[in-house]
Amino acid sequence: MSDSESLKGKIFYLAGKWTNQHKKDMQTYINGLGGHVTNMLTKTTDYVVSPQALRQSDYQLKKAVEKGHTVVGYDWLKEKYEVHRIESTVKENTTSTRNVTFSENVQKASPSYDTVIVPAIDPSVLPNISPTITEIIPTSAPVTGNTRVAVFGLNFIPSPNFRIKFGDGNHSVLAISYQFHSNTAVLCTIPECNLRAGLVNLSASNDGVNFGFPSTFTFVDIDSREVYSLSNQKLTLLSGQLRNVNAAIAAIQNMESELRRELRKLSGEQVSQLAAAGGVVDSSATRQISAPTPSTATRGKTKSFSVEDREIRIFLSSPFKDMQEDRDDIMKRALPQLRKMCMERDVVLNCIDLRWGVTLAQTSAASTLLMCLREIEKCTVFIGIWGERYGWAKSKSGKSPLDQLLNKAFEVAEKEYPWISEYSDRSVTEIEMRMVLEDRHSGKPKRAWFFLRDPYYIEHVPQDQKSNFSSEGDHEQKKLSVFKAELHTSKHPVKIYHRPSHLSELFLTEISEYINTRFPADTKLSALESERFKHKTFARILTQNYLAKEQYFNDLDKYVSKAQRESTPLVVSGDPGSGKSALLANWVSRYTDHHPEDIVVPIFIGCSPSSTHYGLLLHRLMDDVNDQLGLNSFDLPDESDTKAVVSEFPRWLERVVKQHSSGRRLVFVLDGISSLDKRENAMDLVWLPTYFPSSVKVIISTSPGVCLEALRRRNYSILGLEPLEEGERKSFIRSFLSRVSKRLTDKQELTIAENSKTSNPRFLSVLLDDITIFGAFEALDDRIARCLNAANTSELYSIVMERIEGDFDKKNSGVVVALLSLIWTSRRGLYLDGELNELLGLRGFEIHEWSSLIVILEDKLYSSGGLINFSDADVKDAVYSRFVRTPEKEKELHKELALFFSKLELGDRKVDELPYHLYKCEE
Repeated sequence: MSDSESLKGKIFYLAGKWTNQHKKDMQTYINGLGGHVTNMLTKTTDYVVSPQALRQSDYQLKKAVEKGHTVVGYDWLKEKYEVHRIESTVKENTTSTRNVTFSENVQKASPSYDTVIVPAIDPSVLPNISPTITEIIPTSAPVTGNTRVAVFGLNFIPSPNFRIKFGDGNHSVLAISYQFHSNTAVLCTIPECNLRAGLVNLSASNDGVNFGFPSTFTFVDIDSREVYSLSNQKLTLLSGQLRNVNAAIAAIQNMESELRRELRKLSGEQVSQLAAAGGVVDSSATRQISAPTPSTATRGKTKSFSVEDREIRIFLSSPFKDMQEDRDDIMKRALPQLRKMCMERDVVLNCIDLRWGVTLAQTSAASTLLMCLREIEKCTVFIGIWGERYGWAKSKSGKSPLDQLLNKAFEVAEKEYPWISEYSDRSVTEIEMRMVLEDRHSGKPKRAWFFLRDPYYIEHVPQDQKSNFSSEGDHEQKKLSVFKAELHTSKHPVKIYHRPSHLSELFLTEISEYINTRFPADTKLSALESERFKHKTFARILTQNYLAKEQYFNDLDKYVSKAQRESTPLVVSGDPGSGKSALLANWVSRYTDHHPEDIVVPIFIGCSPSSTHYGLLLHRLMDDVNDQLGLNSFDLPDESDTKAVVSEFPRWLERVVKQHSSGRRLVFVLDGISSLDKRENAMDLVWLPTYFPSSVKVIISTSPGVCLEALRRRNYSILGLEPLEEGERKSFIRSFLSRVSKRLTDKQELTIAENSKTSNPRFLSVLLDDITIFGAFEALDDRIARCLNAANTSELYSIVMERIEGDFDKKNSGVVVALLSLIWTSRRGLYLDGELNELLGLRGFEIHEWSSLIVILEDKLYSSGGLINFSDADVKDAVYSRFVRTPEKEKELHKELALFFSKLELGDRKVDELPYHLYKCEE
């Protein structure tokens, strides 16, 4: 038995503080070695793993040593795993018959090594296919050769004649010892040689004579050989595999398109004959757009669903005093990762954290308990967290002022929830949990988890804070012990955690599994459903915090109902942040309720990557209308062919209105047209028809700028939006905060509403969003004052980014500064894969260090055709003032991007970005 195999079945306990990534690494290493991780240190534990050397302050490690446990380190376990992985790989490669090995001396191979001898293949009978190389790992080797490499590509045909050549003519060498893993991956060895340093061609041949299109490889002097890190290898490996998959998918799609074109040429009888002969024929391949009949009118319609069907609403329940850090870790570490997961699956995730928002007025009115129980009714996931404190409950005497207030809270809540009278001597936290434990709710079915903190955690708490983490007294401790025992007998899972970071990891694991079960990754929405969902979700958020102005609604209604021979669009205009999107989202919601017979397609530009390109936007309008009319979209131009889409759109519109709409109105709402991708002269609006059929109504919103001027030149009617009045601001504040079950004091509300800067809805929204995340209610007045001191929305964003930087980058690594300053420097944004990850990698940041930051900043960023950029100019100005600041720093950043883009192959991105950065850094 090998040294690594001796760890199989062993039990490991992770002690001390671990980063999320190191925790995941440990899980991978231990599972790979066949071991198991335990959450508690017991007699059966074989190994205790420490993230660092044993110190006097490490209580758990000291305790483990005293009890005779073996304490090992992160590096020790990593080394054992790597040895085990190498041993397994060698064993697999020498015993598996799936790997076919060829070498220069294959005929001499000993059968004892299980080498598979493949008969020689005559090159003349090989398919006439040239192999293509897409990736090689590593990308360089010493001039002396003797290096093992992995080559990825397409059309590799295993045979003794297969060759990979480095270089050309007399300055070339053929690889040896080929090991095929598939038709897209082969391992081989560069033999000992003496080549010149530099860039050489790399090509492959199936017959040993005809070599395919070359890639490149670098030979370097031994002294200058680059170190190729494990993370770079993994990233390059995945990149190569992904390119292979994409190339294969593209080939399949091209073949499918060709087959469909041929099928459409066949008669119905010929199609029937083909099906009878065993061919599988999709009837959509021969279907043409035609007027809907009773049997086909709904054929193309996608399924209908509400945003609520794809919402996860989490309620956190715990005492407050000893749980600040525990809740913070969930909100700031686990939730961003879960939100990213949900975004990828078109799922809305909300988490209700009532640490503050229960105001003095509400406490005096004793509505706190009622408010919490109402929120539990709405949630779909309940999380209960306990330490050693029991929470707000009546004292043993039952005569204190707080006891009287709690009595009043029970009286108020009993009117809606009479069952709580059975537990009038229990804490508010226990009653919250009993509502779920005993199914005392009438809302949606709920999943629940309960997390209990290890009592030994208090040993790590500073002496001056231990009173906040200890039980309130013997009376409360007894009640809590009884309830904890009851929890263990319930149907809901109960987990033990040792520290706040451990809680967030357990929470992340459990909720991730729940999401995977409820919304599996392989049951994603169709492209059209996904696009509709993104726009519905965006609009739903806007409808939750909007104070309606009837005059604006009336103006929009009049425009749509107005009879015209030819229809021209109505333009809604206002300063950035003036509420254009919210107005249109709320009007669409009301209009569709009142006019279900009309076909309404709202598009909020910027809320999805495909909404920012005008060609994709027009294609979406056609596809959506076809779907609502039950028509087939097969004959529409390919969405990637922008010229064809623009040309077809007006003809398609005329055809649909005349043949299929049956007099129904078509209403297109294009919100934020000034946020379109500015490439291909999109801002000139030449792609947008000047006039539309009389039954087609188009509403466009835009901020002042090039787009608005282009629309003015067409003499379109313009509806201008005015700033919020003080009364409207107060209503907006209450509406916004009620969504997250929070409320300000009257004084705080008046302070915000009276400030003239809050007349801008964006300024007001950013301020309110910031204070809902702000955890300490006692310091809320100071936070509000600081936000209101901002001169404009840009300065307010700068204050918010200061908070995000403090929350996310506690080690002061500079990752927040790096990510935002790089995006600021780019001309049109940066692609997440291949640009932003490479640039941050050059600065020493791994993907796991910053990927969740993209989610945290999601309302301040948007994706335009895959390019990550800022959502508006205010955010960009804030990044400059906080992170760039000086012309010298600006020039330094442009040099960094100029160097990066100068190394890329010639293409659109290099042409678009490199001259811009060279100009900006004056080189």
